[in-house]
Amino acid sequence: LAALGPDGWAGLLGFAARAAAVTCSRAGAEPPYAHEVAV
Repeated sequence: LAALGPDGWAGLLGFAARAAAVTCSRAGAEPPYAHEVAV
């Protein structure tokens, strides 16, 4: 993680935000599949 630059952090946090949004939109806490959070 220490080697991530600004672009790496932006990608990582964007992925996490998309995954959280899908998870919160469902009943229960079912994580998303990879194709649901792909860019």
